[in-house]
Amino acid sequence: MKKIAIIGSGQAGLQLGMSLLDQEGYIVTMYSDRTGEEIAKGALPSTAIMFQDKIKVEQSMGLNFWGEKAHPTKGVKVEVRGEEGEKQIEFFTLFKDGLGQAIDYRLKYPVWLEEFQKRGGKLIIEKVDIAKLEQIQKQNDLTVVATGKGELSDLFEKDLERSPDYQSPQRELAIVITDANWKDHQLGITLIPGIGEIINIPMLTLGEKEGMAIVLLAIPGSPMAEELKTVKTGDDILQVVIKQVEKYRPDEMSLLGTKSMVDEKACFFGAVTPEVRKPVGRLPSGAIVMGLADSLLRVDPLSGNGLNNAVVMSDILTERILRLQDGFFDEAWMNDVFDQFWVYGRHVFTFMSALLDQPPHLVEALGAAAQNEALASDIGNGYTDPAAFAFWVSTPEATAEHIR
Repeated sequence: MKKIAIIGSGQAGLQLGMSLLDQEGYIVTMYSDRTGEEIAKGALPSTAIMFQDKIKVEQSMGLNFWGEKAHPTKGVKVEVRGEEGEKQIEFFTLFKDGLGQAIDYRLKYPVWLEEFQKRGGKLIIEKVDIAKLEQIQKQNDLTVVATGKGELSDLFEKDLERSPDYQSPQRELAIVITDANWKDHQLGITLIPGIGEIINIPMLTLGEKEGMAIVLLAIPGSPMAEELKTVKTGDDILQVVIKQVEKYRPDEMSLLGTKSMVDEKACFFGAVTPEVRKPVGRLPSGAIVMGLADSLLRVDPLSGNGLNNAVVMSDILTERILRLQDGFFDEAWMNDVFDQFWVYGRHVFTFMSALLDQPPHLVEALGAAAQNEALASDIGNGYTDPAAFAFWVSTPEATAEHIR
């Protein structure tokens, strides 16, 4: 029997744990700093949409408990608007691989924690520090750090070769989940050059109720970012979101519902500096642990792929653990697993950087996409297939040829 310890009870950690429990020969212990009840009653930790090929991973594991209850997001509407909210570019495209789905983490993870225990996993509610991690590492064959919070994430060194050249957050983030009903809403992305972005995501939220996650991504120094500097409470965040939707998407006020959040904690405020970290964390004793998902990958939410990264990386790590029969989970093995993931992950960062930097050739492609369904599909499906997008958006020449 191989003993696996997982620190962190988010998408990557829970998926990895239950994937191993579905096989013989593994004892899996998970450390979570909160109970399922505390997660459900806590603040919104962020939000995201999952795309169909990643949903299929959950379905294959018997973990997609909500199915048709969650809004079937068929595609994405992309807009470019001016500083007064006037539309300059607009197009809609279907997702090629099938329906997307967004579920409030506060609804999803408590259910998954229960399922983890039902499948034979051992759950320990405890905040793990470096000293505790030393103990855990000694007691297990492999220790995986699947949390991007606190001192544990600092164990992993920044990968200078793979990280994009950003020294600070490129967007300031605010999220609320309003009580708007879904109607015909799909994933919506509005780019306001020089200001930021507004994204709306139909979401199944607490109590399995309809909600609309509205995400503000403000460029530092922009008027939108200046508004965000004033927030101190959840209601402050809501009021800023309302003001920005009224200003930049005045024809889509239905996104705000009754201008109320689904609950008083359905909001989030923060920022992230995009970067990649090396997969091997070295403890003070010299012992090693492996990083997973958020501990290694800091992806700006504009890319829409943080959650999807977690699914892909956890799936690869599961397969590699199962494949290793007689060897050891050593440093070379950990690096090789991450190299395998990076074949996929590098395209996510290319896609993310294009959206953050919005170079002239991307803007040209957006304009052309409003007149060309095939090009619109290629852009919209960059979210679900970053590799296909990265292939032609990497240089002005490649983009011009693709448009031609």
